[in-house]
Amino acid sequence: TDEIIKGPGRQLVGEEYFDYFEFERIRQLTQDNKNIDALLPLIEINLPASNDDLELAESNMRVRGVDGGYSDNFDKLENLQGQIVSISSLSDDETYINLGASETLTIGKGEDISVYTRSGKAEFTVRDVLKNGGLAGGGRRPYILFNLNTLQQLLDKEGRITNIWVSNTGTGEDALDLSEDVTKFLRTELTDANVATEIFSILQTKKIPDLLFEESNSVRQTDKDTSETLGQMSENLKANKFGDDFIKDISDYQTQLTILGILDKSGLQEEAGSILVLSSTLTTLRVDDQKSDSIRLAERVASGVTTIFSIFGSFSIMVGMLLIFLVFVLLAAARSTELGMARAVGLKRRDLVQLFTYEGAIYAFLAAIVGTLVGVGLSFGLVFILKDLIDTDDFVITPYYSTISLLISFSSGLILTFITVVFSAYRASNLNIVVAIRGLKDEFVKKAPDPMRKKILDFAWNLIFPAKQMLWIARGNGSRVRNLVLLLIFPFVWPINVLTSLFKLSGKHSYMILGAFSLLLLVSGILTDTGASFFIGLTGIALSIGLFVRFLSQKFINDFETGNQIAGTMEGGLVLLSNSLPFDFFDRWLADLSEPGPWFWPVGGAISTAAAVWLLMSNTKILIALLNLILSRFSGLRAVTKTAISYPMASKFRTGLTVAMFALIIFTLMIFSVLNGIQDVTTEQPERVTGGYDIKATITPDLPITGDIRNSLNMSDFTVVAGASNVRVEVKEHEGENNTYKGARLVSLENGFFESTQWRMTHLDPKYGTTDREIWSSIADNENLVIASATIIPSEDPFGPPDRSFKTSYLAPGDLKEMESFGIEMKKRRSSAEPEKLIVIGVIERLASGTGYGGGSARFYSPRSLGAKI
Repeated sequence: TDEIIKGPGRQLVGEEYFDYFEFERIRQLTQDNKNIDALLPLIEINLPASNDDLELAESNMRVRGVDGGYSDNFDKLENLQGQIVSISSLSDDETYINLGASETLTIGKGEDISVYTRSGKAEFTVRDVLKNGGLAGGGRRPYILFNLNTLQQLLDKEGRITNIWVSNTGTGEDALDLSEDVTKFLRTELTDANVATEIFSILQTKKIPDLLFEESNSVRQTDKDTSETLGQMSENLKANKFGDDFIKDISDYQTQLTILGILDKSGLQEEAGSILVLSSTLTTLRVDDQKSDSIRLAERVASGVTTIFSIFGSFSIMVGMLLIFLVFVLLAAARSTELGMARAVGLKRRDLVQLFTYEGAIYAFLAAIVGTLVGVGLSFGLVFILKDLIDTDDFVITPYYSTISLLISFSSGLILTFITVVFSAYRASNLNIVVAIRGLKDEFVKKAPDPMRKKILDFAWNLIFPAKQMLWIARGNGSRVRNLVLLLIFPFVWPINVLTSLFKLSGKHSYMILGAFSLLLLVSGILTDTGASFFIGLTGIALSIGLFVRFLSQKFINDFETGNQIAGTMEGGLVLLSNSLPFDFFDRWLADLSEPGPWFWPVGGAISTAAAVWLLMSNTKILIALLNLILSRFSGLRAVTKTAISYPMASKFRTGLTVAMFALIIFTLMIFSVLNGIQDVTTEQPERVTGGYDIKATITPDLPITGDIRNSLNMSDFTVVAGASNVRVEVKEHEGENNTYKGARLVSLENGFFESTQWRMTHLDPKYGTTDREIWSSIADNENLVIASATIIPSEDPFGPPDRSFKTSYLAPGDLKEMESFGIEMKKRRSSAEPEKLIVIGVIERLASGTGYGGGSARFYSPRSLGAKI
């Protein structure tokens, strides 16, 4: 199924039906469209079903009534033996079930299954059990399949259907590529062109295209799809380009709500009212780009999961690179005499770099092969473990890899290892020959500084780097191959060479260059409201100040060790302080700064760890003094300790590398411990998630419970039974910034729930109560008061798909528990009726938003009387 055609969406509760002749009309419209392969009319609904023999029931069985005259051309149905079966072969008292339904109700071929509707209970015989997938239902969710006529009679819906499935020509990627064109075609055919033209004309007035463009820019970071839609619509309006693209966009109900909100907050209520009236007659049926939307959603979720794993994996990569570097540093130290002798007899530094690089390249190549193979094996194992842990019916994960992904993994590991090896080889080549031969403390060759004239000349040449390389190739200066390679990759090498020569030109005053670049980043972040640029610039300025202190200490302090200690303390301390500031620290001055993306987390963690280690290693004297003070009473232990720390303190570089490596490991372990602590809260205090309830029973909206269910239960077995119903509504703030109607759900509850629930408040207005129970009691007595779920607070979650449900502008993550109540306007979905004005007096904590009636998007909780009014 590539697209799904549904009813106009005006029904508030339950499945929306439309006449079967709409299918006949669409079949006539599409018969000449080569992009559409097949159509299928059907009814799809949730109904209770049971196996009376074993007293097993499923309250939300997915039931499909399929037109057998079209189903065979649309998809093949196979039983568990692999035989092809047909819907047309079913008699009026027979049905198919899929494997999921068979396992749920423990029912098989030839047995009876009961289905419950408004008319009562009806029994059918299971004709066969089908394999999951396609028409028989994907995943492990239970499905029952009827002939369309049989289900229409059962539901008393003769001549009515709920969906029309559309299959594009071709399979896989070929069919997916046609989705956009098919969706445009269907929406154009099912849209009143005259109404769409009137809406187009209204949107061209009062500089509305500019308003749409501004809104497109403002939501680009949070909702990319909406941003692209508004941007494209703005361009079409400015260019007076009325066509399929505009019709496709304006037919989307969420886009209509967004436009109405933009007009409303811009003072264009008259235009908003006109569009609201016109939109009710714009389309006869809705077209959902089912497969394309599902794939985009899956890609976003997969991208989020990949990002999470990449974040944690990045710390392992950092530790691994440090370990590789440390191994080669220790290798150079162990072979220092050998290297010194080799240099003494004429081996050049270049030869030494090549020696280490070739040796490291072999290690890198072998390690990349082993790492790739082991990584694939462990990944498959992890997928199978997750497959067992994720107990959902409609979400199945399977292991997958491709040659390209393996090649990328292998190359990434090889390149990262090789870069580390080259860097450590270059460091080893700079060892002082005499010191290396004698095996003394590391001491590097100090090069004589280049004259200022040469520095200026190098900088000037690097400004025109491509021209310099071409000139050198023509003249034969140096290796022609090397110069040609550098010319080919000049977009990468050019800026690096310019920066390097600029730092060399500045000499001891390199802090000025770093400070200037950091200041530019800081100002750029402020002007563009980019948090990442601002914080990186701030960290760079902190480091520049530390380097300036180092310059002053070298100039005015004769004791080299003391100067290094002061400078290192300032460098590490200032960088650690600036990088550890919370993102909202500058909100009072720079309220519009965007939060950095997920990539900033590992970068910030690495910077903080490096700064902390630098601060620690710069103050080893103080640490040793404190250690001696503590151990002064234990003479034997003090002597052993002094001996133990003498070697690490004599080689601070290697010690610092080791400490940094362990610090990153501890850093990662602490993150995991915090995340595990969150899970512990739900385990140790489950009432904060469930509200104190043990059982939640739901029923399809098409078959609501009538009367009082308590009369059917043995109440001695239960402490509290509380009924609830929920409907889809649209909500906006009464006077706040978010005055665009967005989707939400209103959950209407009985007073017994308010008196017994153990859900806790994360925010509350003390005017209505100072405890959770008082807040719940307040809404029980006043239908104009509501409590909201924590999902109304913008989470700015960078990992998952955008949540387009209602969000408030009055609260932000991390706000104090005490809040001021705020007004909202609520009306039923797709309605032009006057909204109800309500007051939000509390917000339940996010733990309660994961299950039960708190799950999903924005929700509001009220007494039953408000639900009846809406």
